[in-house]
Amino acid sequence: MGDPLDDPPHPTPHGALGTVAIARATEIAGFFAEGL
Repeated sequence: MGDPLDDPPHPTPHGALGTVAIARATEIAGFFAEGL
């Protein structure tokens, strides 16, 4: 969360975003599995 222009040139923010994206994808996949 935040202004992309303020992101520091470090791999930490990108790694955190990747982890959140994976967790979100897994959560959505779980919802689809329950829906089916």
